[in-house]
Amino acid sequence: MATFVHVPGSKATGRLVFSGVGAVDDAITIGATVYTLKAGPTTVAGQVKIGATAAETASNLIAAINGGAGAGSAYGSLTTPHPDVSAQSDAAGIVGIVAKAAG
Repeated sequence: MATFVHVPGSKATGRLVFSGVGAVDDAITIGATVYTLKAGPTTVAGQVKIGATAAETASNLIAAINGGAGAGSAYGSLTTPHPDVSAQSDAAGIVGIVAKAAG
């Protein structure tokens, strides 16, 4: 379940909670960017590897959103950092999303 909070003049935030590891071809859309869960990513942009645990899948998604470590193994190597948001781990299996700009 995703929740989003907007306060005028502040950065929008949201949370994505993984209750399980996810399934192949599950899609997560943030703005115009679509991330697709896969058993193992290739070079395809937006692919995110399904982990052995919900926390691992969440960690792989965070890396994909931020352009962090794991390109080609945790997420598709042609994935670029999300242009509008960054992500961090709020807790095991929970992805915190924060807009890069206020508005």
